[in-house]
Amino acid sequence: MTTIKVKLDTKDLTKTCGRVSVNILDAALNALSESARHKLFKKASEKLSIEQYKRFESGFEMERGPHSVVMRLTGDEAVNTETGVAPYDLKPGMLKSKKAKRSKKTKDPYMDVPMSHRTSQRGHGTLVPSNMRQAVQKAAKEAKQENAAMRIFKGGKGKASTPQTDMVVKPEGTAQTFRRVSKNSDPSSWIHPGTKGIGVFTEVAQEIEQEKGQVIADIAAEMTK
Repeated sequence: MTTIKVKLDTKDLTKTCGRVSVNILDAALNALSESARHKLFKKASEKLSIEQYKRFESGFEMERGPHSVVMRLTGDEAVNTETGVAPYDLKPGMLKSKKAKRSKKTKDPYMDVPMSHRTSQRGHGTLVPSNMRQAVQKAAKEAKQENAAMRIFKGGKGKASTPQTDMVVKPEGTAQTFRRVSKNSDPSSWIHPGTKGIGVFTEVAQEIEQEKGQVIADIAAEMTK
């Protein structure tokens, strides 16, 4: 759902409040539409990144009629943010890309896509977390101090040697491989899993529907005192 429509029934209210009912309905619509708008953007801001929120906000429209207010989203990006996107095949778009090349033999398009992989050394080169490095440094310092104290106690001279450790810290690296996309690729490969929509229009539409009777009653009570 990408539309919220708040429509108020005028018959019963007109019988009860007469001419004042027009003003009551107008005030109720204002209150409900403002509440719905606030709820929409608050919920969206809690679920989206800044860039996604900007796209959502730019697609928002609100139209006021005599007895109703309609709020909607327009534009593919804004609508997809709300409703989500079903899984789809990436291959056709990739093979139409300007980066795609042509086979010299068959003239069919193909693309080599770089894939980065993290690597780490094994054995003595095991990547040691920062907290482990600190523990090693602390233990080495304490051992050095203890060694120096023992040399002084025994009457030795000179600086204590730095204790050795078989724990070697090496940074994590990256390796790059390539995967080819072509008409011969497995049909089940390169399928985008799709995205789940935030569904805030659905949530707010249900909330407003539950609230509108009470809003009308409250405004009517205030205006007919």
